[in-house]
Amino acid sequence: MCWIAFPRRKAHVASGSINTMDVRSWSNPKPNNSASVKFAEGAFQKPPTVLVALNMLDMAGNADLRISADVSNITRDGFEWHLDTWEDSTLYAAGASWIALGFV
Repeated sequence: MCWIAFPRRKAHVASGSINTMDVRSWSNPKPNNSASVKFAEGAFQKPPTVLVALNMLDMAGNADLRISADVSNITRDGFEWHLDTWEDSTLYAAGASWIALGFV
């Protein structure tokens, strides 16, 4: 999937993007990267379904490519995102797009 289109003020839908450079610089690679996303006030009545997909990746070429894009702690107010790697992989930067769908 490349993109999802929905009306600008569609009720119970929110979307955005996340990036490791939101929380650290490119020149400071770290294996674990996370932060919180807050939804607009009153956007959801209950925790929505949140989908996340990688849209950018910058890793060192000296090891296997290992990346995990995940969300946790989803509430009606927001969620926590994670862009992580492990073992000897070096993650300089990664980005992802997300969409939250509130099925009522």
